[in-house]
Amino acid sequence: MIQLLQRLQESEIELTEAVTNSTDKIYAAYIEAKRNFEVSSQRLAEKENELIQLSKTRVDYNTLYREFEVQQGFLTAIVSRMTMQKAQINLKNPNARIVDEALPPLRHSSPNLFLNIALGAFGGVVVGLGLVFGIAFLDDRVKSAFDIEGTIGLPLIGIIPQIKKLDSTTKAQAVASNVDRHVTETFRSIHSAIRLNEESKNAKVFLTTSTVPSEGKSFVSSNLALTFANNGDKTLLLDGDLRLPNIARSLQVSNDNGLIDYIDHDVDINAVIVNEVYPHLDVLPAGGKSKNPTQILNSAKYSSLLGSLREKYDRIVIDSPPLAAVSDALNILPHVDGVIYVIKFNTVKRKTAVMNVRRLWESNTPVFGSVLNNVSTALSSYYYSHYSDKSYQDYYINNEDDFEDQLVESTASGDEDTSEIARET
Repeated sequence: MIQLLQRLQESEIELTEAVTNSTDKIYAAYIEAKRNFEVSSQRLAEKENELIQLSKTRVDYNTLYREFEVQQGFLTAIVSRMTMQKAQINLKNPNARIVDEALPPLRHSSPNLFLNIALGAFGGVVVGLGLVFGIAFLDDRVKSAFDIEGTIGLPLIGIIPQIKKLDSTTKAQAVASNVDRHVTETFRSIHSAIRLNEESKNAKVFLTTSTVPSEGKSFVSSNLALTFANNGDKTLLLDGDLRLPNIARSLQVSNDNGLIDYIDHDVDINAVIVNEVYPHLDVLPAGGKSKNPTQILNSAKYSSLLGSLREKYDRIVIDSPPLAAVSDALNILPHVDGVIYVIKFNTVKRKTAVMNVRRLWESNTPVFGSVLNNVSTALSSYYYSHYSDKSYQDYYINNEDDFEDQLVESTASGDEDTSEIARET
């Protein structure tokens, strides 16, 4: 019995030692695994940083390569011109012979007053033009169709002239009230450009954004939605600017309930959509200001909402914040079919616009086109002549009322004649 107790004690001691040794080994293995994990995590972070840097380097390389091609073209032209000049210098003069003897002049040849005046006038014109082009070159703001299509690289689908001083509500409903016929016609042209483009004609969800605030994106959003509605498309105008919502105020609807209430407070979506603000046009306001709009725009509920709205509406126009101010617009991009980019005339710098448009391209989101807004009235005729024949456009726009009046008079006259015939009968 004593021997059994001794063996039992020895077994317990051996078991304790084995457990202790196993624990030490397991702990040592854990420490080693943790160290390996930290090293791997650090290497992964380094590789991710290298990947980001490589992407930036690729963008810089593409920019430098385009500049290289331009400079190479200039160099080729210069070399060609130098070669032609050398060939002309090396030409030998033909053999000369005297045709008439030179006679002494009857009046002095210098100074030539007429020539000096002509040269002075020409020099003044050249210097003046040089100053104008120099100032235009130093001014980096977007103010021409070439800046948009050539420098920024976006197709220009609309040029909106300056509207006479009106409040924001009237401007937001310009297409509905037809307060400025050139503006109405411009939005019809934008609608036609969208319908004729293979990439955008079947698109349902449009994001309207800009580079910086106050470029008129909300004005374009509301009037583009009204244009869709006027053409019979069941349209929803969604206020995606949850920091500074503007759609409800512009269209004079309540902003007490909206998208924020649906996402955060589980309010029924049909209770927050304002139906038939205009025929075929519904509005989904923001419902106030959000302290964390990124969380709302990245939520699964927001994504599911847009999916269900796609089935209900023909066209959805989302008004979003400007790209250079916040990243909210980038969070909406995965849910849209394409972007309408608004640029205010003579306001935003070309480099800033290029940088932000590049962010859209890097997200692989189609940019259906850009709209040049608030073009100076003095310059609007030039832009219209570049993209359409404004003289004919003015003819139809300005004579539309006359045509309608003539039609009414003709109809009234026809009614009177019909009544007279009826009386005679």
